[in-house]
Amino acid sequence: MLPLRVAVLWHQHQPYYKKESEFIMPWVRLHGTKDYVDVPAILEDYPGVKQTFNLVPSLLLQLDDYISGSAQDNVQRLTMIPASDLFDADKNAILKNFFLCHVDKMVLPYPRYRELFERSRDGGQATAAFKVEDWRDLQVWYNLTWLGPRSRKRADVQALFAKGRNFSEEDKALLMTIHKQILSEVAPTYKRLYDQGQIEISVSPKFHPILPLLCDTFAARESMPDTPLPDRFKFPQDADHQIQSGIEIFQEALGHRPQGMWPSEGSVSDEALAFMVKNGLKWAATDEQILEGTMGSGYNWLDRYFPHTVQTKSGEISMLFRDHNLSDAIGFIYSNWNPFDAAANFRERLIHIRTELVRQRGEECLKYAVVPVILDGENCWEYYEQNGEPFLRNFFRELSEHPELTTVTCAEAAEVKHPEYSRSFIHIYAGSWINHNFRIWIGHPEDNHAWGLLKAAREMVEQQKRHLPMQTINDAMESLYVAEGSDWFWWYGDEHVSANQADFDLLFRWYVQEAYRICNVSVPDDLFKPVIHSGAWHLIIPQRGAVHPTIDGAVTSEQEWENAGYYDAVLSGGAMHQATDIFKRLYFGQDGNMIYFRCDINRPLRDNEQIEFYFIAPRQVSIKQSPTSLTIQTYFTSGVATTFPNCSFAYAEVFELSVPQSFVFSESDRRKDGTFELKLRVHVTSQSGTNIYPTQGSLELVFT
Repeated sequence: MLPLRVAVLWHQHQPYYKKESEFIMPWVRLHGTKDYVDVPAILEDYPGVKQTFNLVPSLLLQLDDYISGSAQDNVQRLTMIPASDLFDADKNAILKNFFLCHVDKMVLPYPRYRELFERSRDGGQATAAFKVEDWRDLQVWYNLTWLGPRSRKRADVQALFAKGRNFSEEDKALLMTIHKQILSEVAPTYKRLYDQGQIEISVSPKFHPILPLLCDTFAARESMPDTPLPDRFKFPQDADHQIQSGIEIFQEALGHRPQGMWPSEGSVSDEALAFMVKNGLKWAATDEQILEGTMGSGYNWLDRYFPHTVQTKSGEISMLFRDHNLSDAIGFIYSNWNPFDAAANFRERLIHIRTELVRQRGEECLKYAVVPVILDGENCWEYYEQNGEPFLRNFFRELSEHPELTTVTCAEAAEVKHPEYSRSFIHIYAGSWINHNFRIWIGHPEDNHAWGLLKAAREMVEQQKRHLPMQTINDAMESLYVAEGSDWFWWYGDEHVSANQADFDLLFRWYVQEAYRICNVSVPDDLFKPVIHSGAWHLIIPQRGAVHPTIDGAVTSEQEWENAGYYDAVLSGGAMHQATDIFKRLYFGQDGNMIYFRCDINRPLRDNEQIEFYFIAPRQVSIKQSPTSLTIQTYFTSGVATTFPNCSFAYAEVFELSVPQSFVFSESDRRKDGTFELKLRVHVTSQSGTNIYPTQGSLELVFT
């Protein structure tokens, strides 16, 4: 009796969250401590089961940064502040971020964490009501709940769970050390299983872009003929680079070249596949609906269970087509089932497929048939009991013990073909694993606007190749390669909602901005405005009369700023976003000679923090103001940091700053109504330049 072959691929993916020296979201670390070691470690207990793990290079790069300590994430930074030293802005950020997990599975089972969660929902009073020990326990619990079942067997971790409350700063430091230790085990765990022959490791393009859209955004027209598309973006060389550099990172991290690729979001086209072949890849995988689109009326549902071949201009590549329903059952359905019943149901569905293959095509076809099951390998487990371990153990046991089933890697599945069952195509339907089209990433006005911003920056870099050193061009392109990633576009449009949506938008625009800065080209204004339309925007009151404040860092009388314009960061809810955790209100005005600013903040700045006023238009000027110093950098003097006469600043109760009007405006900038318009961003940075409380867009201030 021939068994049915099953090829399971777990896609391990995180986008590139790094901005300067900080990851503005913590998901690489948190999924790293919960999922990336645990799933393969459970598999190791079932040596007869083979699987494929797909590791995205952007994930591998960030793991290296965590292990080396060269970067940290926002949750790490908030965690490591001693609880007694937290400012209100820190506390607000902790309350916003330290319950971002599956509450039913990761908060409510733990009495102390549940208590803190319920108190945090009490009318917004937690900032004032929580005591030092409450904040410290919350700092510990959020990081503790992200440990996977394997790590929870460690004695030091069990001691933390047993303690439960009244954690010390030493407990917190130990926990963060444990996190780093777990992350350092990720790559060695996969290497070991690969060397043992139990797993294959495949790769995705470096920063997880939608390859067909990099090759040509008009590729979307095959599956979306009536959808409005942006101006054509066509840089196939970028797709080639994303594949080639991704393979190089993979090889350096894991010690061998991959045989196959899970293209980002299962997205394929003829040109994208040709670049995979060009870079030495033997197989790729996508969704069954792509096969149906390729075959048209001649498609039979059993065709998805055989590897097929696509002939590209670079040569041929083997293709696997995932069973959509089986894959989604693990990803979205079985989490609420009894683990034994879920695994048994999966087994019975496989047996049904085997029965139909034998009935319609004969038992001999089982030598060549394979059922590809492909899904995200991290996001689903927090919805399962015990992070999915009971289900995975039942699942692996069914695959290893049932006589009618056997497991293979994707490479093994793809290389066994027979002309009676496997087809050879000269064209593959262009689409993704989601609805066999690209609608998630292109077509919505927000998506199209983002593609327009990316295209303008990409064309700018091409133009600068004639003028700038190759290293500068390479640095600018590296920023754009990050911006080409699929995840930024995932959150544009109306398909998905997330508490971190604005952060994704910020990251996309920041990396596009960086390409301009690296090339010393003025950044377009549109890149300082959110692509996402949140519905809230600036509440800016214009200047109403003369303003003559004394720059002393104190509000000596209300008359000083009585006629000033102001921007209310708290009421706006738009441009300042995360910055509202520290900014309350920005006052502005001018008297014909000087421009004045006053910044009211929610807490004192720390020693390593400074406020940056970044003037965007009509001139690009950066003014960084710490409690003790002032640094001015103008972009019309080749980025040289200098000091200028007649600039004054002070900080005591508030920040106050005066700048000569001629430094920012010229008479030619005056509008017909006699006013001046200044485009400005204000945010808090560290002394090293990292944005701590960034703005989401520019403020447009009108000076009378």
